[in-house]
Amino acid sequence: MSQVTKSPILKDHFSQFPDTARVWVYQSERPLTEKEEKMLRTEIGSFVEGWSAHGNKLQADYAFLYGTFLILMVDEAQASASGCSIDDSVHTIQGLEKLLGISFMNRMVVTYREGEELKHVSMNDFWALIKSGRVTNETIVYNNLIKNKSELEASWEVPLERSWHKQMFD
Repeated sequence: MSQVTKSPILKDHFSQFPDTARVWVYQSERPLTEKEEKMLRTEIGSFVEGWSAHGNKLQADYAFLYGTFLILMVDEAQASASGCSIDDSVHTIQGLEKLLGISFMNRMVVTYREGEELKHVSMNDFWALIKSGRVTNETIVYNNLIKNKSELEASWEVPLERSWHKQMFD
């Protein structure tokens, strides 16, 4: 099994959050340009700074990794993210989709590593890559269904053989 090179931001950027902090991962369907990334960081930074639930400011932060993944994190020991506050985050992401002309919620796009490059393909194309042998059990995939910081660090960037993707394509 190949070793996974973890993004250093996962350890450094979110170091103040407990392992139980809640996480949401949004994946763009293609890498963002520098201009798009700057707009995203401005909009998400403003949102996270004012993010609250029932009048309580949420202990929250975000990271944007590899030009593709937007990760939101909330320490619910401080204040829990409510349905309304989660809806607010989804509406903010939807606003970014319109602003940037890109989807962050298309769950039919799979992102995987080919060398040091990220590839974005449809589920059908991913299946074809597995069948052809171009994608193997050692290919790094991204599990955007993780729920907390502990899972982010242990199960987000994993070889195909250790991911939910494997079960779908067996």
